[in-house]
Amino acid sequence: GAGVTNGQALLRVDDRQYAASVERAAAALRQVTADLKRMEELRKTGAIAASDFENMETQRDLAAIGLKQAQVDLDKCSLYSPLSAEVDGRYVEAGEYVNPGMAVYCLVSMDVVKLVMEVPERDIYATKAGQALEFGVDALADVTFTGRVSFVSPAADPRSNTFRVEAAVDNPGHILKPGVIGKVPFTRRVLKGAVNVPLLALIPDKGLHVAYVVENGRALRRQVKIAGMVDSVAIVAEGLKAGERVIT
Repeated sequence: GAGVTNGQALLRVDDRQYAASVERAAAALRQVTADLKRMEELRKTGAIAASDFENMETQRDLAAIGLKQAQVDLDKCSLYSPLSAEVDGRYVEAGEYVNPGMAVYCLVSMDVVKLVMEVPERDIYATKAGQALEFGVDALADVTFTGRVSFVSPAADPRSNTFRVEAAVDNPGHILKPGVIGKVPFTRRVLKGAVNVPLLALIPDKGLHVAYVVENGRALRRQVKIAGMVDSVAIVAEGLKAGERVIT
């Protein structure tokens, strides 16, 4: 439940063994450095072989690497928060043993949340990075949020044949909670000047659609080709003209 800042110390492992390893490695490096210095004087007089001196240089380099590794292990005894966030879970108690790779904290940053969608194939070409999306959540029915598409998967999921799309959403006040379900109105395409009629005006007829229009007081039968449906409205591709009266 606590708030933590980036770089704040969260946990410290008992580091006495690792500190001793650093001291041991440092002493080994001092020893081999001193031996190398003495051998340098002997080498000048030709008292030792060049290969022996080179071996001692290698030992010095290995000792330096050992000191660096021991220091890395010691540094890892302190765990720092990688971001400013809230602590959603702590999985260890003081005095408990922990192993490398073990999860000890769950941190949640809610300044910017991620909206994740699975978009069908027919709609993916209408989705582009940088596109703004408005959406809502059931728990906050009167609030509209805006996100911006940050990622569009280049390949479909073979199990669902959908594409993963992610949008970044600024979340001042942390109103949105991770895990809530959003509803995103999606514009597949815009048809300018499209002719549309109520679905009630269309009659299915052996795989086709038929409509009746009023002309000179009579009902005339028309075969209609539809381009799509939106709610209770049919988009007409052929068979009807704008302004004609249809019978429902």
